[in-house]
Amino acid sequence: MIEFDYVIIGSGAVGSTLANQLSAISKVALIDIGTKPKGNRKRLISAPYINNASKDFSHGISGVFGGLTAAWKGKTYLLTEKENKKWPIEYSEFVENSKELALEMNIPHDHINFREEIDNKAFYHRSIRLGRLNLFNYFKIAKNKNITCFEKSTIYDFKYKQDINKITNLSIINTLGQETNIKVTKALILSAGGIGNIPLYKKFIERILPNKKSLDKFNLLEQPHLSIGKIRKDCNPRIRKPFKEVIKGLASEDCLVVGGESDTYAFQISDVNIGTQIYRRLVTRFKNNILSNSLILLLRLLIGINNKIRKYFFKIRTSFNENIGSIEIWFEDTEKNNSIVTISSKKWFKKSLNKLNINYNFSKKNFLTLKSELEKYTNGEIYDFKNQELNTSKIYVGPKPGCSTPIKSNPDEGEVNIDLQIKGIENLYTLGLNIYPAIGFTNPTWTLMVLAKRLSKHLKRKYMFKII
Repeated sequence: MIEFDYVIIGSGAVGSTLANQLSAISKVALIDIGTKPKGNRKRLISAPYINNASKDFSHGISGVFGGLTAAWKGKTYLLTEKENKKWPIEYSEFVENSKELALEMNIPHDHINFREEIDNKAFYHRSIRLGRLNLFNYFKIAKNKNITCFEKSTIYDFKYKQDINKITNLSIINTLGQETNIKVTKALILSAGGIGNIPLYKKFIERILPNKKSLDKFNLLEQPHLSIGKIRKDCNPRIRKPFKEVIKGLASEDCLVVGGESDTYAFQISDVNIGTQIYRRLVTRFKNNILSNSLILLLRLLIGINNKIRKYFFKIRTSFNENIGSIEIWFEDTEKNNSIVTISSKKWFKKSLNKLNINYNFSKKNFLTLKSELEKYTNGEIYDFKNQELNTSKIYVGPKPGCSTPIKSNPDEGEVNIDLQIKGIENLYTLGLNIYPAIGFTNPTWTLMVLAKRLSKHLKRKYMFKII
């Protein structure tokens, strides 16, 4: 039996950050269904824990340690104070931990947390582009002697001691059916993603807290993405392209957040990329085998050829004082959409965990109001903007599912408290988009890393280690 202070399930933005923070003074086990990255793999594969999903829901995994940060483009924002009003955590805590993490990573925090008011409804929200950054590689976790990585593995069984109210032992299993027994001396953290955490959560709660209400259905919120319209060259330059200014080698850019009449949303202007929507929908539905990999390679090649042709076409058009682009919008989802995750009877990973069914609903937006607001904040240079562009065929959802087990200031047994501990089990924690009380409109990766920093400090305090 191998002994670890902390066991972390999932190696994405949360797992890699948390392992790096805790490993300075503790022995850490990092467990993932993927493999250690070889080369610079960026593509996603279909999520193995999804049984059925709505046709517009395209959730994928990277298949490697680092999780979705392996395909992340480094869009680094801290959630805004407006979004924080729905959280039971004070905004000052987010800012404090964000500053500390940014300092450790040599990132200028002023740009992560920058906002500039336009009027009483809208403001600029700035991000830093870190580039393609797999956090597992960035933190050099594979070389950290205090972190042991278990590839292609997940939890198979566990032991819980009621007299001390702790999970003491885990049995993990890999894809070859090989079991490893682990002793947990301090804490177990579930960080397998917004919906990846759900089967794990169910596995522990239904055995340890059998009186907990039904665990067969969970709420689901997303950040629906739309690419619509066309823009001209003289459209608002703040949102048309990233700043030329580079800070410490990092490019900055603004998005524009609008608290509209019917929705809160953020948008930027980007080049039109024909084929992107098709690619997004298909790529996460392909299996990880030779045939599907060949089809994906062919699809990438065709899209690449198409984009080369378009690049030269745009140069010609630009010479006539025009620039074709699209408006990339992401909305703040709300519970009125009634999207849910249900537990399937089908199992995966050596029948150790339940698969999930995703029923995502997207409410059609108020076209006239949205059009009016977009025209106002893009200098009225939108054209060819049509009603039919706002329909389900234009929606892209799946990368950011969350809010299934939200944190609460006064949780019931089995719910998550503000320290990210599952109430009723002394040493079981969870962190991922599942704990968000509201999905918001900000890219969540940096905020998840900040929460991982905050959780590491809590665990060090709890187990009487000096915070360094």
